[in-house]
Amino acid sequence: MKTTATIILVVFTIASGIWLSKAGKPYNQLIFTAHKLIALATVAMAAVALFSLFKNSGNKGLVLIAAVILGALFIALFATGAMLSLDKPENKVIPMIHKISPYLTFVFTIALACIKNLK
Repeated sequence: MKTTATIILVVFTIASGIWLSKAGKPYNQLIFTAHKLIALATVAMAAVALFSLFKNSGNKGLVLIAAVILGALFIALFATGAMLSLDKPENKVIPMIHKISPYLTFVFTIALACIKNLK
């Protein structure tokens, strides 16, 4: 259930990010705030899911690897998102990382569900 909630939140984060980018700059504060809050809820739910999975799994090493990868992806998303929200000229790498990382996050969150089912 926690993993499913995390997957749903990742999808909502991606959807709100697409909505935000389609709205253009300057960012609509309502959409921007919703996107940040959904992203924060996603990280919190992922942490809860990972902790629960780690506690109950016989594959602790695999869960730890998934946690490190997801943690790095979430850090990349928050850091690049913060840089994109600034009104300074953008480096071309930052938007690319911010566009690719959500999909990788989605894939690794799905992988969590698979790890959960391994015994």
